[in-house]
Amino acid sequence: MKIAAFNIIDSVEKNDIGYFENSVEFFKNKGFKVIVPENKMTDNKQEWIEKDFERIINRKPFIALPTFCKANEVNFIKKANWKKIKKSKVIFCGNSFITPFLNAISKFTSNEVLYGPNFISNFNLESKDDTYVSLIKKISIKHDIEEIQLNNPKFFGKKIVKGNLIGGEITSFLEMYKSGYISKVTKKDILLIDGIFKDKEDIKKIIFILKRYKILNKVKGILVCQSVIDNQEMLKIFLSEMQKIKKTNIAIGLKGMMSDEINILKLNKEIIINFKEFKILQ
Repeated sequence: MKIAAFNIIDSVEKNDIGYFENSVEFFKNKGFKVIVPENKMTDNKQEWIEKDFERIINRKPFIALPTFCKANEVNFIKKANWKKIKKSKVIFCGNSFITPFLNAISKFTSNEVLYGPNFISNFNLESKDDTYVSLIKKISIKHDIEEIQLNNPKFFGKKIVKGNLIGGEITSFLEMYKSGYISKVTKKDILLIDGIFKDKEDIKKIIFILKRYKILNKVKGILVCQSVIDNQEMLKIFLSEMQKIKKTNIAIGLKGMMSDEINILKLNKEIIINFKEFKILQ
């Protein structure tokens, strides 16, 4: 089986080469053939990265992960060859600022998309073996619905809610929401919110944009990663803002991009929030 690592904004930095090679060896030891990006020195680095991505996709890996994530991948998304991506049938996985690209893949192709580990960061942690097992389960053809393991969960709702999972790192998602590269939210969707909120102003800003884009009026439920609301004060502010718009069906406690062992979730697929039994299933 082939796994690919690809660059999306920049080449792997010198300080990260050792970590990158660790991840390559990790997957080789698991029996994978690893397709790696070419870190070429060129005056037009972005153009080279786009060509290198197509080279990687043409080799038809089973699954592809970004080496790492940086903001501002808008040019990469605009120049993506969606027909080739769709034809490749590659499963894509990643987190953080690759969120818009993952959601764009869901819009323009039928490829399976996971919000989960990146190639370098997540496979240089002590939890890498557990993350690997979770990843293999998720990409298995015979994958059954299972309960998502949460961190100090909190549920605010009264019924069982089923919906199509969208979102991820919320800042980059919202920055690209009006671009035409991300599907508009519908009443069938459940929104995943990951990221880092430094203070109450960050929370208020994000909720203001969610309201302005009329996203909160439509989604069936909201899943929030633990790192977003990491203390009681932030939780109180978040819930207070939600109560102002009478928004319920909120579950908090997923292990997101800042967790050692990230919850791996299928985007553009059904997810279930059981508020009666305090469970999330996919």
